[in-house]
Amino acid sequence: MGRNTFQTLLADGLLPFHRLLDFGCGSLRNGYWLIRFLDAGNYFGIEPVEKCVRAGLKHLVGPEIESHKKPRFLFNSDNDMGAFNVPFDYVVARSILSHTCPGMLHRMLETFSSSSPQGTLFASYWRHDIPDMPQWWQVRSKRNRLIMRYRDMAVDTSKMRERQISAVGDDLPDDDMRFIQIITYSLGRMQEIAATHGLSVQEDWTFHPINQQIWLKFKKQGA
Repeated sequence: MGRNTFQTLLADGLLPFHRLLDFGCGSLRNGYWLIRFLDAGNYFGIEPVEKCVRAGLKHLVGPEIESHKKPRFLFNSDNDMGAFNVPFDYVVARSILSHTCPGMLHRMLETFSSSSPQGTLFASYWRHDIPDMPQWWQVRSKRNRLIMRYRDMAVDTSKMRERQISAVGDDLPDDDMRFIQIITYSLGRMQEIAATHGLSVQEDWTFHPINQQIWLKFKKQGA
């Protein structure tokens, strides 16, 4: 997934002098590639779980590259793509919209639009309304079959406390800020939400989707 993210950004024109935000950077599966490629000080990451980033820095990046490339991090869950107060050329959010309710999505797009008006946001999502799936799209692994089965289910265990684990984003209200494990959207709903923040969005099929997540490319309308 990290390599696919890197390749997608390269195909769109990413260059070493660009400033990039890895939103929800986790244990740096994207950062492994991007920190090495970008000029020093140009990689920024936001992640709510600090120990994931620390593990990635230790095992995937190493102190020498970290010292040379000077990646910067914030640890919060504010859904704020403008938290660094820096305009970015690229923002990437891999496997974030797959858990994002509309209220959280509005917050992300609002802060992206206001903080990086010249930038491009790549974010992957699960789309539930594809009419004609290409043959290579078909689910092939046991894990992915399980994920797809759970898309329209909810579990009832004492540990989960009847917590909803799947939803269709189109059916949720704009102010819903819950975390739900699996969320799917239609492209039309994504375009509707993006438009409220002055953004256009289209799917990017440069490379075959991994884990059935399609890349969305957001930009200011008319850009």
